Amino acid sequence: MALRSSQGPAVKSYGAVDREVLALPPDVDEERGATGAGAAGDEGAGFTGTVANIMKICVGTGVLALPYAFARGGLAFSVAVLVAIALWNQLSVQWLLRSEEAVKEKLARAGEGERRKLEGVGMYSKIAYVALGTGGIQLIDGMLVVTIYGVCVAYMIFCAQLLGDSPMSLGRLMNTEDEFYTHLFNCLACTVAVTPPSLYRDVSFLVPYSKAGLGVLGFVLACMFYMGFSQGGDRNVPLDAHTLLPTSFNDFAAYFGVAVFCFGGTPLMFPVKDGMRRSMQHRFKDANCAALMGAALLYAIVGCGLGYIFQEKGGVPQNVLQSLPPTTELAGGDLRTLLATCMRLGYLAVTLLSFPLTFVALAGMVEDRVSAGSSEPAGHFIQRELIRLLLLAAVALFAILIPEFGLVVSLLGCFSVTILSFALPPFFLMRICNEYTYKLSIAATGGLIVCVCTTIQTGAAVVEKLLHRA
Repeated sequence: MALRSSQGPAVKSYGAVDREVLALPPDVDEERGATGAGAAGDEGAGFTGTVANIMKICVGTGVLALPYAFARGGLAFSVAVLVAIALWNQLSVQWLLRSEEAVKEKLARAGEGERRKLEGVGMYSKIAYVALGTGGIQLIDGMLVVTIYGVCVAYMIFCAQLLGDSPMSLGRLMNTEDEFYTHLFNCLACTVAVTPPSLYRDVSFLVPYSKAGLGVLGFVLACMFYMGFSQGGDRNVPLDAHTLLPTSFNDFAAYFGVAVFCFGGTPLMFPVKDGMRRSMQHRFKDANCAALMGAALLYAIVGCGLGYIFQEKGGVPQNVLQSLPPTTELAGGDLRTLLATCMRLGYLAVTLLSFPLTFVALAGMVEDRVSAGSSEPAGHFIQRELIRLLLLAAVALFAILIPEFGLVVSLLGCFSVTILSFALPPFFLMRICNEYTYKLSIAATGGLIVCVCTTIQTGAAVVEKLLHRA
């Protein structure tokens, strides 16, 4: 759900869908924590539950691009940078928590009119407002739109690839071997499949299917290790500088973007924290650190393990599931055939059912922005459906033109996720608390420089792919 302050900009709010995904109790409000009976009973997630909630935010489909990223970045270098990114993320969370305390103090001293302007606005956007005014909310709003749109495109590419390697591929059914048309038909089929639920105002009925995604992902990763070892292949790939280190800045940028994307949950930390028991909230930083280290360990195992296994077999694709031969090319009747088919079709179903949950957040923000300058009331049926159909068409078009799952994930990580998770937190703290320390200045400036350099590199790769397709 998107809410609009009296200043005009639309901002992402954490509504019922986000609350169910994060397993937040119903009596926990994002801004006030536990209320009513919940406050008296100190209800909410404990330390372990909070760690699990943070890991649920971090771990997702982007993990399947990590083997490709590790192969590009070098196995040893990738592990070292992965730990550095996790630590940087932890620092960003600490800076945001300090900014939160300062913002609450400032708003408590502000007038009633000032507080009303920010009713229904998430804490991250409140921090941005205190730091930069209305422009800060617009900045956060824009970065969220870019990020969610990019995630939708990545989902669409991923689904089309899964469908293309399955017995249900439309390219195979239409007897075409042209890769472009095969991908085109499969993207269109996936778009048609997700359109009806994406037009619903309330898609919370899909939340249980989305929650199954982590279980399916675990099953897929376990099967990938099994099938990678069981297939055999060339076992003579040396662990030399080419394998352990990146060979160019292009390789580094490709790795960095995917790795940062996989730690992109920083903007969602506030509802997780407020869903924690009040008596435990002083340990939120410890819970966040434990979750980040757990995610980093999982990423290192998946990235190094599958990255090395499938690098031995001639290269790692951007979606590691494409390392397996298409189902119709596997020897029939054996366990590997069954596993490959189950992985592709199972993950395809879960991703198609999860897509509307992400898409409606994007649609809600755009709808609020459009309705701000329209005579139609917010949520008008015809306007809403038209906007959503146009957004679906925009997602499908980009997915058709750039069928590069890892490249899209990397571009998002280098650009919007780096800005939201790493560049803005130290900058906001400096602005709000007038704390212009050397450490914060280096963090903010370094985050911005890394963002610009890696975004230019990955953006150039996107343009190159577009020109090649043209």
